[in-house]
Amino acid sequence: MKAICLSGMLLTLLCLAPTLVSAQEPAISTSQTVDLGLSVKWAGWNLGASSPEDYGGQYSWGDNTGNKTPNELNRILTDTLPKTISGFVNVDCARNLWREDWRIPSFYEMTELVLKCEWTPYTYKGVKGYRVTGPNGKSIFLPLTGATGGARGNTGNYWTGRSNPDRKKTAYNLFFDCIKGPQFWGNLHQLNVGADISLRLSVRPVRGVRHTSDKYYAKACRMIGEFLKTQGMDGNAVVWFEKAKRYDPYYESDKRFMEYWFGTE
Repeated sequence: MKAICLSGMLLTLLCLAPTLVSAQEPAISTSQTVDLGLSVKWAGWNLGASSPEDYGGQYSWGDNTGNKTPNELNRILTDTLPKTISGFVNVDCARNLWREDWRIPSFYEMTELVLKCEWTPYTYKGVKGYRVTGPNGKSIFLPLTGATGGARGNTGNYWTGRSNPDRKKTAYNLFFDCIKGPQFWGNLHQLNVGADISLRLSVRPVRGVRHTSDKYYAKACRMIGEFLKTQGMDGNAVVWFEKAKRYDPYYESDKRFMEYWFGTE
């Protein structure tokens, strides 16, 4: 079953029909570092956890300890947020707490996880969540963690390292909901809404080459737009194509993409 929602944008607007799971179900990886066949390696469990079924901690965006108050956070992050905090030890809780090359995933890396993996509602060791299976057949488990001390087991809320350029004090996050089923939510005004950075959400760290530049942000926007276009959601797709156009300096010179997205004149 294809899942998810990149919230913060939100990336969502479609309920996809469930697919049959074969008798040979992919096993949940119990390694700390998992190669799903994507551009980066993903952690096998959440920041603050020690196993896949453990919910782990909840962190405000830009709080590298998980203990900062809203006032302390406001002194660190002004109204003009940095484009990304991924990999910067003073604002990235994953880099600060796990060290080495661990960090919060970028918007592009989270978009890959959403669009290039198979998502299946799954209960692992009594904990509700999703099994996420990568292109190479390996799987990780993302529990329904809730947000800001709320009830566990209803929604999954995970930060990306990218702030939303269209909304003050907000950043993109992954959101998924097992009650309503895997879906892409979407009405147009929601597409530009990010989660408030003071909310405490979960973090699933990644490691590897960073994909945090505007080029990769634009590429992720293209991926989302292309997916929505294949679903007949052209109005929503255009919003993401416009974002790609704004952040990729080579966008307008790419005739093939211009024709694909907007048609020939």
